[in-house]
Amino acid sequence: MAALDSRIKSAQRKNAFAYVFLSSLTLLILIGFALWFFVINVYVLVVGPEQASTVFSTTQISGLQYTKGNKLYMFGDKAIFSVSAPSYETVNVEITPNTPRNIEIILPPSPAVIEASLDLPQVTSWFIDNHLVHVGNDLNYELDEGAYRLRAEHPFYEPWTSNINVVKAETLLIEPTFTPIAGNITINANHQDAEVLVDGQPYLLPVSLNVNGGQFDVVLRKPGFQPISDTVEVTFDRREQTRNYTLQPEQATLFVNTTPSDGVLLINGKVSSSGALKVNANQAVDVRYSKPGYRTFAQTLSPNLDEPTTLNIVLDEARAQVSISSNVKAEVLINGTKVGETPYADTLPAISTTIELRKSGYRTLSRTVSLRADNPNAIDFVLQTEFAAQRSEGKPTVANQLGIVFQRFQADAFQMGSVVNEIGRRRNEHPVRVDLKTPFWVSVHEISEAQYSAFRGGAKKSQSQSNLPQTNISWLEAVKFTNWLSEQDGLPAFYRVQGDRYLGFNARSAGYRLLTEAEWEWLAKLARRQVPTIYVWGNADSIPKQSGNFADQSRKSVQPLVLKDYDDGQVGVADIGSFNADRAGLHDLAGNVSEWVHDFYTNATPNLSEVHVDYTGVRNGDYHVVKGGNFTTGRLRDLRAAFREPGADPSETIGFRIARYATTEVD
Repeated sequence: MAALDSRIKSAQRKNAFAYVFLSSLTLLILIGFALWFFVINVYVLVVGPEQASTVFSTTQISGLQYTKGNKLYMFGDKAIFSVSAPSYETVNVEITPNTPRNIEIILPPSPAVIEASLDLPQVTSWFIDNHLVHVGNDLNYELDEGAYRLRAEHPFYEPWTSNINVVKAETLLIEPTFTPIAGNITINANHQDAEVLVDGQPYLLPVSLNVNGGQFDVVLRKPGFQPISDTVEVTFDRREQTRNYTLQPEQATLFVNTTPSDGVLLINGKVSSSGALKVNANQAVDVRYSKPGYRTFAQTLSPNLDEPTTLNIVLDEARAQVSISSNVKAEVLINGTKVGETPYADTLPAISTTIELRKSGYRTLSRTVSLRADNPNAIDFVLQTEFAAQRSEGKPTVANQLGIVFQRFQADAFQMGSVVNEIGRRRNEHPVRVDLKTPFWVSVHEISEAQYSAFRGGAKKSQSQSNLPQTNISWLEAVKFTNWLSEQDGLPAFYRVQGDRYLGFNARSAGYRLLTEAEWEWLAKLARRQVPTIYVWGNADSIPKQSGNFADQSRKSVQPLVLKDYDDGQVGVADIGSFNADRAGLHDLAGNVSEWVHDFYTNATPNLSEVHVDYTGVRNGDYHVVKGGNFTTGRLRDLRAAFREPGADPSETIGFRIARYATTEVD
């Protein structure tokens, strides 16, 4: 009974095991089907071109995948694999969750390769269809399948060309057949008896060889001369080669030591430095060494090729006897150092020496002379007072510092005023006959505020830097400025003024003054003109552009009367020189501001029967003549050269320019 129970229990255990095994197997099969349907992704590979569609293969790069035929089975949704086929380039493919189930892959054909290996000097240039693709004797170049025109160029050969057909993935070996170019080598030298070797073969000069393209070693030799070695190339683009050689003598060593060391050394006439020098062996060499203040060394020698030659040069100092004199006793400076007074005598180094003479109140003179060692050196100076020096130069120092520029004029006889039929004529324009015999200097511009401030002192900074014409001053203040400037430049005052009293003038003075009315009119009418003109710019009633600063269209908002068809762009007064110069080279004579002139104003008719020489007007009066238009002048008649009006008080529209007589003593 016990044995039966044991068998029953054993059978039960075997059945249970079989049940578990079958259950597990079923579960695994179900899981496998689940994985197949829900986890494994299947893709169809569509490979082109047609020749590659049946022979391609794949290689796993990343991810779990398996390829069978044109189907790819992949676990997961990301992978990378490659597709390859014979004669085609490998393509990598990446699969992502967005990749379609049919994957189209086009394999590009593998390129053809042309190869060449040439054993040639220099390098070969390779062209395909006239495009340079490679430079070198070893060619390895990839091409797409097709037909091409291949050309090879080498400097020593005629170009080689060939039509080639290449197939994908194949290598074509190129073996060009070059034809050597024909050329010529011509050799000349300065010594016809020199030995010439071309590639080791001797020739007689002159040499003319017909050769094929290539490199040729040329050697020239002659006893006593340095050999010449050269390489001559006969190439496709330089078939004719000519060489003209110059054989140089063999060089010997010459050591030159110099005392003092900062002189000028000449070897065969060429500047050289001291020390070890290379010179022609066994030939005459001229050596010269010099320095100012020393006696020159000169020697000719022939250095030996076998051993160096040493030359020690020591210069002897050269001195000169010097005597210096002057018309007045003055301080003497030699090269900037005070050494005494004139008359002065001494022995000095025979070099270029600067001698300067100074004396208070006199113009300093400086002269650089080359002192001679073998002859007496007598040097005489004539000193001028500063006043005389300024007169001889015609450049007033202070006026120049103030920026006042002058022009010199030689006037002639003319008639002041206006003729009776001149349009716009006024009765005070008397036809006075004048002869201006004395030449005079005139300031090119009206005096500026900055220039006037140097005389007045204590001016505002804006005025001391202003380039506007000086206005709002009386006639007497303008006169005082001219006297002040005369004093600064060492000229006698033209006007006699005591305090605020005008006492007259010195008609023979070369000092600064105001223009006379006659001079002003001559400048406006006749200066550098063939015939008199009505206006500064000529006789035309239309005003040329940039002729001056008048009441133009820009002043319409300021005053009712303006000039028609003229616009100078200035509403008020302008800087001096803002407009073009007139024919005489003067600025603003007709505009910007009117100008005080020297003459007293009178309505009385002067003597019209006589010719007035250097006319200065009447001797006294209550007013002075004002000439020229200004920035408020809006009528053409008031711009005439003959127009004149009286002035007594300072005005914003009246300025002045200065003049002086040009006398023989000053100019």
